[in-house]
Amino acid sequence: MKKLILIALILLVNAGVSFAIEEKIPIKIAPLEPISTAFDETETGDRVPFRVVDDVYKNGKIFIKKDTTMYGTVDYVKENGWVGDNAEVEFKTFRVRNANGKLTTFNSELLLTGFNTLKWYNPAWKRFFNYCSLIFRGNEVDINPNTSNPVFNIWYTGK
Repeated sequence: MKKLILIALILLVNAGVSFAIEEKIPIKIAPLEPISTAFDETETGDRVPFRVVDDVYKNGKIFIKKDTTMYGTVDYVKENGWVGDNAEVEFKTFRVRNANGKLTTFNSELLLTGFNTLKWYNPAWKRFFNYCSLIFRGNEVDINPNTSNPVFNIWYTGK
């Protein structure tokens, strides 16, 4: 019985170590086009361009250069509803040409909700009224890179 427990512990430890080796590389991106559910502008299947904000390094070398255009595919769009039911736009697939010119496709979830996008509204008095209106109606996803400067984090899982 002791040998069985010892073998099970060894297998669990080895399985845990193999999962810990996976490397995640953060990538900061900013949209180049408006992302909005207000007027049915953004729909499932749309390719939205993003700008890579900082150089991305992998194994000590530049993997993706700063200001490279990355494309995210919209996987899910949910319209807003009543009583604080906020709209959502979800990205799961991103494509970019890395520093070597090779097309790299990776999966990283980026979920934009109407509540989270309120922080990009300017000026502050407008944000106050938008927060108050959430009692009645959920907020739309409305991100405009021309009037605000949103930056999002996504993750590249290195293999």
